[in-house]
Amino acid sequence: MNEIKIAENKNVTFSNVISRMLEGVDEETIQKSAKMFESYLKKENLKPYGPVIVRDTTKQIGKEQTHDSEMLIQLKEKPESVPNPYSVEAEIRLENCLMARYNGPIDKLILAYSKMQIYAFEHDLTLGPVYYTVLTPSEEGDDFVADIFNEVL
Repeated sequence: MNEIKIAENKNVTFSNVISRMLEGVDEETIQKSAKMFESYLKKENLKPYGPVIVRDTTKQIGKEQTHDSEMLIQLKEKPESVPNPYSVEAEIRLENCLMARYNGPIDKLILAYSKMQIYAFEHDLTLGPVYYTVLTPSEEGDDFVADIFNEVL
């Protein structure tokens, strides 16, 4: 069933995170990056756990907005170092977040971001420039469950 639920005051922590910048945010690019990640992790004998996370950052430069997207994967153990284009963070802790839980097809995921922005507007909340989207394939065919977090400023 397609739905989007919003919740306030959520906290989340990601540990031993390896990341890589994405060139685009379409489904094909995400799948290609996931395969490249998987190959690199196998080659280096790094053990992932949990679902894929996408970090989207919006930057305002004058009147222009830019968007950077990164794919993040949690590892069971933090590696000493990783080569470019990868980077590692021991911990990412988000507090006092607005969260949207989205159930539905990946091509409609943008609706969850819009609903978060509308909710923030209606409740006089200011959201930060960074969204963390935890993507989990649904057990029901091609749908996804996505938990989207954004810190309230």
